[in-house]
Amino acid sequence: MEVSSTGIKTIDSSSQLITESAFGEPAEQVADNLTNMLGAAIKTEENHACGLTFITWSNGLEIANRDGKFINWSVWRPEENSVDIATPDGRGHGTTLVELRQISETTSVPVGDWNEFETDDGYRGILNANNERGTVVVMRSGEEIYDGYQLIGDCSRISFEE
Repeated sequence: MEVSSTGIKTIDSSSQLITESAFGEPAEQVADNLTNMLGAAIKTEENHACGLTFITWSNGLEIANRDGKFINWSVWRPEENSVDIATPDGRGHGTTLVELRQISETTSVPVGDWNEFETDDGYRGILNANNERGTVVVMRSGEEIYDGYQLIGDCSRISFEE
């Protein structure tokens, strides 16, 4: 599985069938593709105030949907033995701030003992330390619906681009 700034790509190991799910595609179709690859989701949540639905799988992948469209993915690693999910160029859990900056322009802002980061090619997330050795523990892309660790509470601040 690969995540990118445009969506998610899955590769079936037995058939080698590649499925690409781009932001804006039908949410049900994306969820079905991911369920076929990852098994049943472990959690589905609704944020009615913002019109968002979140679907989470055991490997730490979460997708966000609005108005029946796939708009965002977020990845964290909830268990030691879970499968790593990375970008085509290898960014993912454990990537350091230094390594992020070698791949693309990256800004980093300290938040307590952690850092929030954003790259110029469409990735955002959390590093586990507020220094150059901090490593990615959460990464996301798509429409911005999070403010640091938390879902943006004021829905008027969320991008509603089509």
